[in-house]
Amino acid sequence: MSNAIEYRLGWTTTSISNQRGVAGAAAYVSIPLEQKEWVPKSAEPEPYAKVIPRPTLAQWERDASYRKRMYEALFRQDFKDVRLRIEPNARLSLTLTSSRISQMSRAVGRAARTALLLAPLETTEISVTFTTGGLPVATYEFSDLRKLNRYFNGLLTRSELAESVSIRYAAPSSYSEKDKADLMAALEEPTQARVLYGGEGNYIGFKSQDTGFNVFQVRPTLSSYLNGPNVFQYSLGVLTTYDRELAERLFLSTGVNTILYENISQALGVNNSTLPHVRSDFGEYAKGPRVRLDRLLLNRVYQPSERNYARLSGGWLEQMYGGVGGQWLYVERGEPWAFDVSVEAVKQRDFDGRFGFRDYQTVTALAAMHYRLPYQSTFTCARAASSPGISGAVRSQTALSHRNGTGRVVYGHRRRGHGSGEGK
Repeated sequence: MSNAIEYRLGWTTTSISNQRGVAGAAAYVSIPLEQKEWVPKSAEPEPYAKVIPRPTLAQWERDASYRKRMYEALFRQDFKDVRLRIEPNARLSLTLTSSRISQMSRAVGRAARTALLLAPLETTEISVTFTTGGLPVATYEFSDLRKLNRYFNGLLTRSELAESVSIRYAAPSSYSEKDKADLMAALEEPTQARVLYGGEGNYIGFKSQDTGFNVFQVRPTLSSYLNGPNVFQYSLGVLTTYDRELAERLFLSTGVNTILYENISQALGVNNSTLPHVRSDFGEYAKGPRVRLDRLLLNRVYQPSERNYARLSGGWLEQMYGGVGGQWLYVERGEPWAFDVSVEAVKQRDFDGRFGFRDYQTVTALAAMHYRLPYQSTFTCARAASSPGISGAVRSQTALSHRNGTGRVVYGHRRRGHGSGEGK
C-alpha cells in the first residue's frame, strides 16, 4: 500500500510519500514558460486608451472630478509621486515616476498619452518630468498636441513627431512641492497589497505600496557560505522592510531579519587575526538572536543644480556597520558618462544585531566612473576605494551590467585590492 501528500504554492511543489514502507520526500520548481506573463510584473501595465469627452479649462478649474480622473488614470498604471499642474498659459505639467516601466522614454510616453486624453481642450503644451528616488532626471516637452495625437493614432512616424518634442535635463525647480490636490488624490487612492511570485528579484514576497514611496515588504532571504567545514552552510530567514517618505526628499529605511534556520554559526574556529577584521566575523554575527535589526537609517537627497545630485545618510546602515555618509553625483551634459564620489564614517556593529557598536571604526572613500556602452542598455563602471583607517587599504573594481526590456539586470564585476585588513 502506498500513499502520499502533496502541497503546491506558486511554482513550487513539495510532497512526502510512503511506498510499501519506504519513506520519500520530493520538492521541485516548475516555471510555466508557456504562460504569457509567467514572471509577474515583467509585463508593462496596459496604457490608458479610454476616449471620453474632454472638459474645457473653465470646467477643469471649477470641477475637481476632472483632475481626479487624471490622477486615477495615472495611478492605475502604477505611476507614483504624481504632481499635476495647469500653468497660466494652459500648459499641462506632470511630474512623476514609474515602478513598472523600466525605460524612461516609454514611461513618459504612457503619461503623455494619458494626459492628452484627459487634459482640458485649451491645453497648448504637455510637459512631463520623470523622477528617480524623489529627484528629477529629465523633462520631456510636447509643443504640438495635434502631432502627438496623430502619433498615438498611428498616423505619424516617430521622426515626424520628434520635430515637436524637446528633451532636457531636469532643473531643480521642475520638482515642485505637492499641493493640496496632489495630497488628496494620493490619500483617496487605495494602497496596493499583493503577493508577488518572482517579482523584483524575489522568489516570492508580499508587498504593500501607496501612490508615493511608502512601501512595506516581506520576503524570504537565503545567504550561503560555500567554503566552510560543511558542504553547504547557509542562513534562511524572512526580511521585513518598511520604507517611508517622512518629508520632502527625506526617507526612512528600516529592516528586520528573522532567522528561521542557519548552520553558518557552526563553522569551526574563530578569526584570530591581529589585523582589523569585520566581514570575516560573519560566523559571530550568525550566532546572534533570531530576530535582529538589518537596517535603520535616514536618507536625505538633494539636487543643488542641473545634473548634480547629492545624498546624506545616517543610522544603522547594514548588518555589520552603522554611521554617517554622503554622496555626490555629476552627469555630464550630452555625454554617456557620469561620475560620483562617496565618503562614509562607519563603526562596526555588535554581534547581537541590536543597536550597540564595537570599538572598530573607519572612514572610507569611493570614487566611481560610469559609462554607457553603445549597445542598448549596457553600462560599465570603474570604482576605486580607499580606507585610511585600515593601514592604507586600497581596492579597485570594474563592473559590467545590462538591463533588458523588462527591467531585469545582469551584472558581473572583478575586484582587486591591497593593504592590511578588510574594512568595509
